[in-house]
Amino acid sequence: MATKIYIPSTLLALGGAYFESNLLSSTPLNFLISPSAELNGMPKAFGLSLGILSVAGFWVSLYGMKIGGLRKKFKAMAAKNGEKDTEARYSYPNLYVDGQTKPAKAFNCTYR
Repeated sequence: MATKIYIPSTLLALGGAYFESNLLSSTPLNFLISPSAELNGMPKAFGLSLGILSVAGFWVSLYGMKIGGLRKKFKAMAAKNGEKDTEARYSYPNLYVDGQTKPAKAFNCTYR
């Protein structure tokens, strides 16, 4: 099952490396691979990778805060419905909530 993930990722990385080294210099975007004096010889597009990493980190943080809020919401809903052990079932380190109740199913579907 892991090969289903690794093979496409490897092919994508190799294709991107080939495109960058062989084809990018003949496109209008060739200024991105020229060395930059401000970055000590790094390509000018290096700033794009830093920007992408920053945006990805921000997105993961927002997603984590959203899930934390949903945990509180569905935990309160389950306690209101009279479920037992809501604190243990809806809290970390549990990724998913055990049980077949409506709040548990709703949280699991939202989390996925």
